[in-house]
Amino acid sequence: MDYRNHPLFPEMCRVIGQVVLEIHEFGLAPKSLVIAGMLRTTLAGKQHQLAPETRAAMEMAITLMAPPPDEAP
Repeated sequence: MDYRNHPLFPEMCRVIGQVVLEIHEFGLAPKSLVIAGMLRTTLAGKQHQLAPETRAAMEMAITLMAPPPDEAP
């Protein structure tokens, strides 16, 4: 999948950038699994009202950054 041409690519980049900055504030390394974990935690939180486009971008980022174990390289 060429995700760079996907319509959600700009929103996905914005979301990942925000997570990377938050991870840096916590003093953690911005590794892909850490980023995916923070996105999963955010999606699981019921207190967050996310725009459908943001939710879809987060789900796509999780898929790209932390594929299921049976799909991992």
